[in-house]
Amino acid sequence: MRRINVFLLAGFLVGVSLHGQDTLRLEDAIAIGLKQNFSIAIAQQDVAIATNNYTRGNAGMLPSISLSGSLGKAESSTHQEFVTGNVVDKTGAASTQYNAAVDLNWTLFDGGKMFSSYQKLAVYKDMGLQQLRLEVETAVASISTQYHWVAQQELLLRSYEQLLASLQQYAQWMQTVFDAGQIRKSDMLLATLEVNRQKANVLRQREVLESAKRQFNQLLARDPLTPFAIPELSTLPGTLPKTYDRSVILSNNLRLQWLESEKRAIALELAEWKAERYPKLQLSAGYSYNKTDNQAGFLLFNRNHGWNAQLGAQWNLFDGNRLRREIANARIRILQSNIRYTGTKLETELQIEEAWAAYRLAIELHRLETENLGIARQHYDLTMQNYRDGASLFLEVKEAQRQQEQAHQSLLSQWYEAKRAEIEFQRLKGELVR
Repeated sequence: MRRINVFLLAGFLVGVSLHGQDTLRLEDAIAIGLKQNFSIAIAQQDVAIATNNYTRGNAGMLPSISLSGSLGKAESSTHQEFVTGNVVDKTGAASTQYNAAVDLNWTLFDGGKMFSSYQKLAVYKDMGLQQLRLEVETAVASISTQYHWVAQQELLLRSYEQLLASLQQYAQWMQTVFDAGQIRKSDMLLATLEVNRQKANVLRQREVLESAKRQFNQLLARDPLTPFAIPELSTLPGTLPKTYDRSVILSNNLRLQWLESEKRAIALELAEWKAERYPKLQLSAGYSYNKTDNQAGFLLFNRNHGWNAQLGAQWNLFDGNRLRREIANARIRILQSNIRYTGTKLETELQIEEAWAAYRLAIELHRLETENLGIARQHYDLTMQNYRDGASLFLEVKEAQRQQEQAHQSLLSQWYEAKRAEIEFQRLKGELVR
């Protein structure tokens, strides 16, 4: 979205008085909103979890190594009499045992399940990033739309204030010419009524603007009473091309990208289950050390140490049809994911087409409203001149002024609708978040 540094709308330059308030640009508002958004914070933590899980060890590719050890002590009294006549009588004899071992277990082959698991963890990481982008995209669209709503109310207030100043000057002129006896009192009173009516419009619009600002502050998760002023508005393109590349837009759509990743993840789950049809080959190895010290008995000292290794295989021949059931369920989930993707794609295509049509219509209507405002101003100036020349009634002036006011309101309203359509079209195109 292109931006300019002034409130420029249909050739109508609106001066902005900030009244000591901090200016808030759209990009700054987005930064504040994204930082405080709870859904984005949760999605970021999900990405961190998926990143931590994306390891070869978590996929079962690496061995597990454990170290164990123990120290045991015992004390006993022994009295033994042998046929040879020897007697062993030991009181409080101590016995000490030392044990230590290092064990390694490694799955060498599992039918390729570990490779499918590793790829699935990579897809889960991608899905986490895509979900984060979706949350950011939703937040950016919401903040941008509400920002331009506040801008519209700001412009409308400025319009009312300028119109009020113009009416007050005109009412003073009416009072002067009335005192000179050149116009009827009814015309002067009508001018005063118009001034009061416009004062009421300014008061009401000022409250509408303050309410819009409070709601926008709440959207940014900050104090609703935080003062701010909007320094600029985005321009609108004069014309749009009649067509667009649907395939490119669909390929960039974040929701469809996430569903594509979901399809890949479920397909890899099926591959994991199919891998369990094959035998597993496992390697076990270790080194152990054992030592015993006795103060009584036949063995006063005993020590053993050495390594061991074992290569084992396991093949699941029958498990009550559990594996067959899981494979069938995985295939059903694949079918479901394909249905979800197809349905969402059709829905997205419709949304893109309608958003494009709404965007083009809004641009065209904005062009027409700009033209109408120029015509209404010319009509008002002409009617005022005719009134001063005595060729028009004041009611005609009032009607011309009302038409000019409505034309300006319609232009501002159509500008907002065009910006909202632009934001929605960019969201569907996947261009709000890069």
